[in-house]
Formats: sequence, C-alpha cells, structure tokens
Amino acid sequence: MFKRSFSEEHRARSSAFRAEWLRLLGLFIALLTLWGALTACSDDTQRRFSTLPAFLRLTPVSAAPALRNAVSNPGSWCLLTYDARQYLLTALGGGTASSLPRTALEAYGRPQSIAGFLVGVASVPAFDGTFPVVAYDAVCPVCYNADNIDQPEHVVCTRCSRTYDLANGGIPLKVPDDGRRNTHLFRYRAAYTPAADVFLVQN
Repeated sequence: MFKRSFSEEHRARSSAFRAEWLRLLGLFIALLTLWGALTACSDDTQRRFSTLPAFLRLTPVSAAPALRNAVSNPGSWCLLTYDARQYLLTALGGGTASSLPRTALEAYGRPQSIAGFLVGVASVPAFDGTFPVVAYDAVCPVCYNADNIDQPEHVVCTRCSRTYDLANGGIPLKVPDDGRRNTHLFRYRAAYTPAADVFLVQN
C-alpha cells in the first residue's frame, strides 16, 4: 500500500512538473518571438532614414510650381538643388526648371545635403495608408555620382547604372554585377505644411 501511493504521488508530481516546464518553455518562446519582432521593426525604422545630416527650409512653396506639384500629388517628383544664391527646381520626367532666390534670412539655416534633394510623394501609400512627403539625397549611395535623373519614380545613376525606385523606399531595382554593395538611396525626414507654405527637411 505504501509503495503504491508513493509511486502514484511520484507520477503525479512528475506530470505536474512536466506541464509547468512546458508552460514556461512556451511562455519563453512567445516572449522571444515578440522581442525579435519588436527589435526587427525598430531596426527597420532606424534604417528607413539616413544617419547623414541634412537640412532645408524652403518657403514659399507656392512660388515653386515643380516643388508644389511634387509635395501635393502622389507620383510626382522634383529635383531640388541649390547654390549660394538660388534654389533650382526641376520636375522629374520632363518640365522646365525654375529658380527661387535665397534670402539673407535663410543664412542662419543653410541647406545641407550631398547633392541636393529628390522630393515627392510616392504613388504607393505607406503601411498606414497615408501618402507622406519623401526626400532623398540626389546622389547614388554606391558611387556618389550626382547625375542620376531618368524618369518619374525611377532614377538611374549614369556612372554605375543602378536604378532606384523612389516609390518604394529608394530600393535598388536594377543592379549591375560589379561586386559593390547595394543600398537604398539616402532618405531624410521631410514635411510640407500647406498652411504655412513651408517645406522642411531635417535629419
């Protein structure tokens, strides 16, 4: 009688221990999966924007038709370059270039980029269903060639022949087999405020 009850008690404890161990293992796996998903999302968000410094504050946007069209209409893009005296704005895919003089007031916040900006609103909505204003540096991130304009929503570097998709995060679409690392275009944080008629890039 004593041996039988001890054996049954031992089996019951062993079964309860296994059940608790499996429950804790399942909880650990669930937490590990959740941590991995959150880490991957934050890593992706960090990589979406370049770590390079960039700045531009341009107003009034209404005085620059190519820029106004680019920040207001999905699928429209504008090349924005600058020198010490003026901004030069050109609609991608054709169109005439227009210029805006730089004022003395802008001297405190000089524009900063590698080769200017590719500005627009992608024709494909973001994951949240919105159409945010996007700004990329107008330079190839592989060979740093600035002469890369081809057509709306696709830009081609004339030096290394890489094609980038502006509507899809600046990813490389066509890549030559040259052994160099492929990377997205440098994207900066950008905003357009219609009420104030201001376009801002700040990274």
